[in-house]
Amino acid sequence: MKKILLLVIVGVLIISAFGASAVNTNVEKINTNVVKSQNRDFTHTVLGEYGTGTWCGYCHYAHTALKNIYASGDYPFYYVSFVEDKVPKSHQRITNEFNIRGYPTVWFDGGYRVEVGGYTGTETDHRNSIVACGSRAVYDVDVNLDVIWLGGTNMQIDASVDNNEGSTYDGTIRIYITEIISSMNWKDTTGKLYTFPFLDYAFDADGTGEIISISAGGTWSGSTTWDGAAHGFSSITPDNIMVIGAVYNDEWHQGYSYTPPQNPFDAYYVDDCVGVEPSLGPPPPITHGPTKGEVGEELEYTFTLSDPDVNELYLWINWGDDTSDGWLGPYAPGQDVIVVHIFNDPALFEITAKVKDNEDSEGAWSDPYEVNIGYVPSAPDITGRTSGGAGVSYQYSFKSIDPDYDDIAEYIVDWGDDTGVETLTGPFISGEYVFESHIWADPGDYVITAKAIDVDGFEGPEGTLSITMPRNKAVTNTLFQRFLQQFPNSFPILRYILGL
Repeated sequence: MKKILLLVIVGVLIISAFGASAVNTNVEKINTNVVKSQNRDFTHTVLGEYGTGTWCGYCHYAHTALKNIYASGDYPFYYVSFVEDKVPKSHQRITNEFNIRGYPTVWFDGGYRVEVGGYTGTETDHRNSIVACGSRAVYDVDVNLDVIWLGGTNMQIDASVDNNEGSTYDGTIRIYITEIISSMNWKDTTGKLYTFPFLDYAFDADGTGEIISISAGGTWSGSTTWDGAAHGFSSITPDNIMVIGAVYNDEWHQGYSYTPPQNPFDAYYVDDCVGVEPSLGPPPPITHGPTKGEVGEELEYTFTLSDPDVNELYLWINWGDDTSDGWLGPYAPGQDVIVVHIFNDPALFEITAKVKDNEDSEGAWSDPYEVNIGYVPSAPDITGRTSGGAGVSYQYSFKSIDPDYDDIAEYIVDWGDDTGVETLTGPFISGEYVFESHIWADPGDYVITAKAIDVDGFEGPEGTLSITMPRNKAVTNTLFQRFLQQFPNSFPILRYILGL
């Protein structure tokens, strides 16, 4: 009877657990201002590095503890969630660098304190570790971050470390790019979305840290741009990103990721840490002006600036001809800035511009504004098969339009293989399709490039078309092959697929 009762109780507990998991799947919005608002007397901002996985049954205890501590604002504290089964670099950090034994594990300040496992008292343990880290002596260095969202999934990350010591400071800096709440649906086993999950490093690709050496009173600085989509994170948005930077000194300590002497690792302690959300900066300026001009002609362009939150704006223009006027200004928001420029060569140029405010927060570049100087022909439009078989002849068309409707004297075509450059000699009417065939002898990926030169000798920009020539699939049905040979005009769609 007791065994049955026990099974019933266990069954109820299991069902209750699943019920809680199914119902409580939402994560409250994370208040990222709590670290800035607290005023506890710590020697520095503490960093927690949390080793976890979506499969880990006990990791939710550590996740909940870290999230609650951060949300309380009781300490100057950030944490990074290394979800090991989602990002290879997360697995590398906690396995290669920290020599993890069990999940979850949280390394505070690079291993000064290590908390292994998860249970209902995990939050108390974590709080004790954070207080211990916050009271230890550290080197007097300050890490600073400035993150600007450039549009799309691109951001510019500027980092600096100030050495306030009287001697040289040696160490490493790691810049962790995280989401505030996972947009990739990474959840712990209770259905809660992971908070501050690690995506990538801003500087050091292998995660070992950017080595820095700063003379007394000096500053180290670095800058990079990072594109989320290029790293497989196309769903990121500027309101859900936190970039966390930490400086580790170079003094070695023996750390253990389990009861000593088990799972030893090289520990280097954190001296400062900071977290920053991206700034959108002022919006790009709106460009107006001529789209065509002569070589040496003075062309007048108007740039409209806007940012209602500031009083002063500055303008930077890249003219597309390797020249710039530097920062111009200050100007008032809403002001139209008129700038004159002279292009000295015939070509198709792209003008881009950006704005910064009086706090040096830079906005994204404007979309390219095309200007045709000398009325050069357009980049050829290349059309034709983008895949096929090696050893087969394929026909392609080339079309360029001259703004003066001058004839196209010739097309210069590079087929992307070892056959060299081919010249298609005209003259051809502007906008006329010009056809040429080519055979790629070997399978592979190729890029066709072409440019047009008009009868006045003005050369336009390149047009491109990417193609793939995989290995031909052998057709083993020789009877069917003979049938196709007897009826060459039959089954055109099948012939197209087979490349026959």
